[in-house]
Amino acid sequence: MGSLESLTHKIIEDAKLQAEDIIKQALDKISVELEDEAGKNNIYCEKIKQEAERKAEEIYRRVIAEKEMEIRDKNLFVKQKQLDNVFHEALRRLKDLSLEEYIKYLRHTLSGKDLKGYEIFLPEKYNTEENDKAIKELFNKISESSGVLSDIQYRPIGGGFILMKNGVVENYTFETWIDIIRQDAEGEVLEILYGKGK
Repeated sequence: MGSLESLTHKIIEDAKLQAEDIIKQALDKISVELEDEAGKNNIYCEKIKQEAERKAEEIYRRVIAEKEMEIRDKNLFVKQKQLDNVFHEALRRLKDLSLEEYIKYLRHTLSGKDLKGYEIFLPEKYNTEENDKAIKELFNKISESSGVLSDIQYRPIGGGFILMKNGVVENYTFETWIDIIRQDAEGEVLEILYGKGK
């Protein structure tokens, strides 16, 4: 019985050692597989993180670009509004010229121009007996060197004057001149108001 017991005991001990070895091999294999899977997961997570960072950077740049454009548009709007105010104020002042200033303007603008046969249309606001007398005196003086106007009339224009001869109209109203000057001088006015490169 002793040898059977001893044999059984040896078989059990060998089985235990084999079981422990199988378990150890299985654990080693699982450990290697887990490490490999963890490495793959880390690589995958790193790719996801990099992709998220790239997308976040794109979104950030897009938001910054949109905000910069929004700020630029607001600045342009403010500058345009200020420019409108400058030209509006210039037009208002021109329309409010006193008779004396208006006569100086006419003398300066019409001196040297051949006025023979022209009709001239002036703003209604100067159509008073006293003003009309002063304006006619001016045209009498001018006519000595520039020719005689065929007619002087008053019309509802804001300022300046209109000349007409043979159906051809020459528009010297202040609104027209301000528009022309604005087109030519808008860049210069912006530079004066806001400085270069602003």
